[in-house]
Amino acid sequence: MQYEIIENGAVVNTIIASPEFMAENYEASAYRLADVPVVPVQLPRQITVGAFKARLTSTERKAIRALAQADADVEDYMDLLNSAAYVDLDDARTRGGLMLMEQAGVLGEGRALAVLDAPVAPAERP
Repeated sequence: MQYEIIENGAVVNTIIASPEFMAENYEASAYRLADVPVVPVQLPRQITVGAFKARLTSTERKAIRALAQADADVEDYMDLLNSAAYVDLDDARTRGGLMLMEQAGVLGEGRALAVLDAPVAPAERP
């Protein structure tokens, strides 16, 4: 924890210590917890390939596989997806590929963004 050391009403130092250390080495009036702003950590929006596919319904996955047999762009997208170590939900290629599926009619209107913009669950992370 971070503490401010106080002398004559003014903060003279800031240290990192355990509560036990502070209690053993300082009078209670000689320190206070420092007001440390909490900076939220933005984790990358990356999920496993399996988690990405699981965001689609069985019907959607089957329709995409069928379309891939007839459309070289969809086949290429699926080839890249299947060989990926993970899926970055914010990557333009990921987003563009899924939007292509929606435009082709294998995903319903708004489904691409629903799949791409859903919060990432801890179990989905690589």
